Amino acid sequence: MKWKQKVTQLLLKFSIPAIIGLLVNALYNIVDSIFVGRGVGDLALAGVTVTLPIITIFMAFIMLIGTITNIVIDYIFIFPLNMGMQGAALATILAYFVTSSWVLYHLISGRSRIPIKKENFELEWRIVQAIAIIGFPSFVLQLGGSIQQTIFNRSLAEYGGDLSLAVIGIIMSITTFLIMPAMGINQGAQPIIGYNYGAKRYDRVKDTLKLSLLAATGIVSLGFLISKIWPAQLIGLFNKNPELIELGMHAMAISFMFIPLIGIQMISSGYFQAVGKPKQATILGLSRQVFIFIPVLLILPRKYGLEGVWWSAPFSDIGAFILTSVWLLFEIKSLEKAHKKHTKEQEGKEQDLLSQAMDI
Repeated sequence: MKWKQKVTQLLLKFSIPAIIGLLVNALYNIVDSIFVGRGVGDLALAGVTVTLPIITIFMAFIMLIGTITNIVIDYIFIFPLNMGMQGAALATILAYFVTSSWVLYHLISGRSRIPIKKENFELEWRIVQAIAIIGFPSFVLQLGGSIQQTIFNRSLAEYGGDLSLAVIGIIMSITTFLIMPAMGINQGAQPIIGYNYGAKRYDRVKDTLKLSLLAATGIVSLGFLISKIWPAQLIGLFNKNPELIELGMHAMAISFMFIPLIGIQMISSGYFQAVGKPKQATILGLSRQVFIFIPVLLILPRKYGLEGVWWSAPFSDIGAFILTSVWLLFEIKSLEKAHKKHTKEQEGKEQDLLSQAMDI
């Protein structure tokens, strides 16, 4: 049975498909921004940044995958057809339509294990409630991210102008690509953690948690090193404006200061979601984006201007890391106690069975 395989093997099997899918999606965001930045200009990048919170709200309700398709259409509409920003927007809409039609065709073609039939739309509210409870942290995280990004954009516009908005759009694209592998590991770890937690295999839960924490931190740290070695080259992919590159290098150096810690917070939040503790998962998920980031973002810029806006990110990262670490340490100790208790119970049952066998 596959669930009895080594944790390392399971994590690889579950994580790799998720990592590939998320990286392709992140690649679209990067390539799309490159086309917009080079084909239209830095003001267009600022425009894309401003619209991102609205898109994030939509993503909180439903996530559609329209990647490769969009990359090809983007290039055609922006460059050969010379449609600029309107072309980029139209390409995105067409890509969503194509991929949605593809999925719909699969569902109605008869090849799907869950075809579209009237009886399949009958809801079992017990299951719907369970799904809503487990998925609530992800929903709130997306919604909180939209609120945080809206306030962030307003602060950038007030203290730094359009160039700063363009810079943060580039940094967010690079950040997305850096953390997507960690997010894939998180998605791969959740079913393993959830299954073993339900089976009271707390030793495997702990092993999966530790392994995913190390893997996520290592991957994000690798991306962090790349950003430190080639910052100008990374930003220059999007736009060749020297002023934008200079400001981008400065902003990225500050914003990425504690980015390797994001993997720990991401895996920890996913862990609590997997073991059916949505309150903890929601609090940890919102700690960086809402509970810490927004107050810091409202305070620092008033005294330090644009520098205060840039420094909001590392302050939030370190604050969320401290909160997550403390909470996670208590949870690991709780897992160890639960494992010892379950082991003693099993040993007691085995002893009882042995005694009964000897009496017979």
